[in-house]
Amino acid sequence: PWVERDGYPSSNDHDTVKLKAMTDTLETLTLAWWFTRRTNSARASGYLNASLLVFRTWFLNENTRMNPNMVYAEGLPGKYDGAATGVLHMTRRAALFNDCAELFRHSQAWTAVDETAWQLWMSAWLKWITTHEWGILEAELNNRGNHATWMWVHTIAMAKAAGWQKLALDWASRVQAGFPSALVNQIAPSGRLPTATARPTGAVYSMFALTSIFKLGRVIDVICRDWQCDSTAAFKWDAPTSMATAQESPRWIVLQRATARCGKSLNPFYKND
Repeated sequence: PWVERDGYPSSNDHDTVKLKAMTDTLETLTLAWWFTRRTNSARASGYLNASLLVFRTWFLNENTRMNPNMVYAEGLPGKYDGAATGVLHMTRRAALFNDCAELFRHSQAWTAVDETAWQLWMSAWLKWITTHEWGILEAELNNRGNHATWMWVHTIAMAKAAGWQKLALDWASRVQAGFPSALVNQIAPSGRLPTATARPTGAVYSMFALTSIFKLGRVIDVICRDWQCDSTAAFKWDAPTSMATAQESPRWIVLQRATARCGKSLNPFYKND
């Protein structure tokens, strides 16, 4: 009864929906606290307590937390218990969890116990994602497209937050040309993203891939700002100097084309957004 259709989730009743609901809730509550903390302390306190409850429940409380792995992600009943492609559901969250933790550190409600538990969770997650078969396949195989890019974004950001400098700098030096799915192999001279456009919903995946590439650039910028990068790591954007040159820039052309062809009705991932 289980039929695989690339790009089309089987239903809305799966853990990906729960993960997305958690991350959206966590981000909204954390930002609500951050931006009201100096103007409405009572309301801000409610936002902070709620966001900490979400974070602690999902990551820190030993009785309720997610185990720091994705062994069973995208399991298909009757076929296999998990797949490497399932790692994407976590890695596409990029640096969100680290960003929230960094904001929490500005509050007295964030305790030393919280910090220790988060550091332990991050370390266990990084060890799993960089040594388990699923993580290795996502990072190291050819033609992984946005799967590889999101893997790099998330892992480098997590390594930065955990202080794993060697890992972060090594991966940062490889994203442009050193990985099998490096950006030089993902982006055609025209700006087209062949791996993405070959998918059944190519416009959707082109936008998805572009988002991951832009976020990767931001993460690499932070790594190179705080830690010394070599010349292979520094991200070089073909940033336009004017609107006229923007129209001629390959990265802007592919963005415009993908935007023109991709409406929300085509997007199987965000149809409820």
